[in-house]
This record gives sequence, C-alpha cells and structure tokens, in this order.
Amino acid sequence: MKLKKDINFINKYKIKSKISITRADVNSYKAFSKSAFSLIELLVSIGIITIITGIFLASYRTANKQAELTRSVSDLSSTYRLALNQSLGLSEYNGDIPEGGWGVHIDLSSDRTSYLLFADENNNGQYDDGEANKESGGRVINTPRDLEIDSIMMNDSSLIDYLDLTYIPPHPTITLETQPAIAEEINKAEITMIDKNTNKTRSVIVNFLGLIDMPN
Repeated sequence: MKLKKDINFINKYKIKSKISITRADVNSYKAFSKSAFSLIELLVSIGIITIITGIFLASYRTANKQAELTRSVSDLSSTYRLALNQSLGLSEYNGDIPEGGWGVHIDLSSDRTSYLLFADENNNGQYDDGEANKESGGRVINTPRDLEIDSIMMNDSSLIDYLDLTYIPPHPTITLETQPAIAEEINKAEITMIDKNTNKTRSVIVNFLGLIDMPN
C-alpha cells in the first residue's frame, strides 16, 4: 500500500515538473520575441543602411571630382606662372637661355588631355618640336582621367584650337599665337576644362599682360 502511494507521488511530481518547465520555456520565448529583431525589421534596417551609404558615396564622388577639376585648373594656372618665372629667371634650356623666353602650348586639334611648358629657342613666338623635352627643362602636363581641355576662347567671342603664350625676358613681353589667326587685337584668352562625367567646367583666363585669373 505504501509503495503504491510512493509511485503516485512520483508521477504527480513528474507531471508538475513537466508543466513547470513548459511554462518557463513559454515565458522565455515570449521575452526573447519581445527583444529580438524579426526578419522584416532586419531587412528594413539593412535597406536603410544601404540607402544612406549610397547617398554618402555619391556625394563623396561628386565632391572628389569637383576637387579634381579645381586642382587641374589650378595646375594649368601654375604652369603659366612657371613659364613667367622661368623667363624672368633666365632659366636655360639645352644649356642656353631661350631667345624667345618660355611659354605654354595648347593644341586641341591634336590632344585635349595635355599641354606643354616649352622654351622658345628660335624666338618665333610658338612651339616647335623639341622645345619641351623634360631632360632640358620642358614639361608635358597630362590632365587626370575624364578631364580634358574643352575650349579656348579669345576676347569672349572667337573659339580657337591652338594657343601659344610666351613670356619674353627681361620685361617680360607677352606674345599670343593662335590658330586660326585672330584679326582683332587680343586682350585675353579663356581656357576651359571640363569633367566629361558631370559636364562641370572651370576656366583660366590669361590677359595680354600675362596676368592669370580663375573666375569660377
């Protein structure tokens, strides 16, 4: 009789224990459900992060390209100033002071992605082959990728493809050679660079005194 009571007690205890464990599991699951992300919430969060990242990267690329365009226009401006300094400093080319001074050569008909710092050895006011050798002091300056020289405008009216500006020491005297030739008196030249991806432009203006400006 006592053995039967003990068995009944054990069975009763097991049932209570089983019920107690099951309730604990349910409570734990409910608590976990309240604190955890659902799959939809996770996907929405990832989508928001992706959109924000995309906007940031697009803004960064645009700002970077704009800075690159500004830097390229500044490099062109610096090249004109370097030509002036080379002339005033009587810098040599191939061991001699170039009679026609130093200048900058741009030829859009052959290459829109580079321009030259050259020494006018024969004093003809324009670039000739062999006057921009790096070993002798000349330079070839290349524009960055996707940037190029878009146009050269004289006196706000005439578009040209070819421009040589030289500084002749000791004053210096400024000479401007263009193709096609400009019949009117040349007061200034505006060289415009363009970013082919964004169509953004910036310009360098050189006047008849050799002064340089970056208006925009």
